[in-house]
Amino acid sequence: MAVSIVSQPTTPNVAGTKLLFEVTSSNINYPQYNYILDIYQSGSSNRISRMLQVPNRQGAAVFDPSSIIEGQLYTENIINIISPVTASEQFKTFDFKFGEAYGTSTSSSLSYYADQSSGSVGVFNGTVNPNQGYNFPSQSYMPEVFPFTEQAIRDAILTDAPYIFTETTLDNFLPIGVDDRHTYSILKQSGYTLRPVGIQINAWRAEDIFNVTIAFVALLNLNNVPNPDQGIVHIPAGPQNLLSSSFSYISSPPFTQGLTVDQYFNSYDWYLYTVNVYYQSGSFISQMSQGYLNEDLVNYYHTLKFPSGTSLDTVYRPTGQDKLKFAFANQYGALDYFNCYAPLRRGTSISKNIVSLPKVNYSDSISTYSYETGGDYIYQREYQDQYVITTPLLNQETANWIEQLLESPEAYIVQGQNLVPIVITNSRYTSNTDENRQKVFTYDIEFKPANGRLIEPTTFNSIPAPNTPRPCQCDLDIIISNKYTNCG
Repeated sequence: MAVSIVSQPTTPNVAGTKLLFEVTSSNINYPQYNYILDIYQSGSSNRISRMLQVPNRQGAAVFDPSSIIEGQLYTENIINIISPVTASEQFKTFDFKFGEAYGTSTSSSLSYYADQSSGSVGVFNGTVNPNQGYNFPSQSYMPEVFPFTEQAIRDAILTDAPYIFTETTLDNFLPIGVDDRHTYSILKQSGYTLRPVGIQINAWRAEDIFNVTIAFVALLNLNNVPNPDQGIVHIPAGPQNLLSSSFSYISSPPFTQGLTVDQYFNSYDWYLYTVNVYYQSGSFISQMSQGYLNEDLVNYYHTLKFPSGTSLDTVYRPTGQDKLKFAFANQYGALDYFNCYAPLRRGTSISKNIVSLPKVNYSDSISTYSYETGGDYIYQREYQDQYVITTPLLNQETANWIEQLLESPEAYIVQGQNLVPIVITNSRYTSNTDENRQKVFTYDIEFKPANGRLIEPTTFNSIPAPNTPRPCQCDLDIIISNKYTNCG
């Protein structure tokens, strides 16, 4: 082949970087020589774009098609999914076919010799930290199988949100309500297989606090667990997503059996649950998880201490009764969610078009002055709402994550089953770089509706902490290890 690829991006990769291809040829001395790059979506014969480039001083060409690829990828509205689905618009594999064009003289027409060498790259709509170079560090997002660590659980989940669950860390759960919809996304790469999705719900009855009844159920989705060789898989995780899902129920004594998801979320005082995606590499099976805490009971359980020494004291806790749920495209191009428990403030700017009319009637036979007619008259009015919400106090990890909301090109307010598009209007922000010096830290999130629709916050019923004793330590052991122990 006359045209050969010297280097190309790793796969999977992201569109928010430089996707650099370097090619060379032995025919660069022909008149009017150009390298050709044709871009196709894998499996399609419809060419997306063609790029031509003359050789550089070394006789090679360096192509960067990232801006073209970025226009082919979109953040998907997945808020209402009820089973795991593969991303169709957020992750795509593209074929890059290289060729050459040249003439027989400086004035002749060009002859095109396309598709002499090609490469394929899976791309999603994310970004790369400039300090990490051009290629997306995909190996850092490959689940570890041994040793199994907290980082292994964080890997492959496309979020920097600080509510990743591990068996020994229960201080980073996301408050969530029964009416909430929620999802998270996993980067699926070659080398491991996704297993069925399990949802574990822990609950106890508040009226039975002296003899705490721990309820546990593992829900197993036996079907429709997609396993692309590489791609993004979206996982339903909110109570409303799960209430509409179809699961097979697996549980064993002494955990409560035979309860449906509806019974857990609506009949029990559930306090936390995790949504686990199991993955397998060889014979080793482990899990990736996210954890959620009942927003109505956060204030009730915030003093619980756990055997590992951790507690729920550092949970991002609801304050007040107002709640606004943001959805936004994070730095990986996946939807992230932030429940902001604070009053929403609205300011309205009014634009008025005014005409000055004469106070004397020049059309009548007798013109008299009247203070009731003429003068300034408003003939057109336009209203534009601007909203501001101040976050509760944030620790450094949460504050750094919220920066992605402030910078996001796509942001929404979740209202019921709908994503209402908004425009974040913050022009600057101060980053939390030192929690020791920035102990009292909040953000003012300024935004306006993209389509003029009014934004209305929701409310929730936070239950105050009653004057009742804590559950005994062995019951908390059940929460941590999922193993039954007898108080004796």
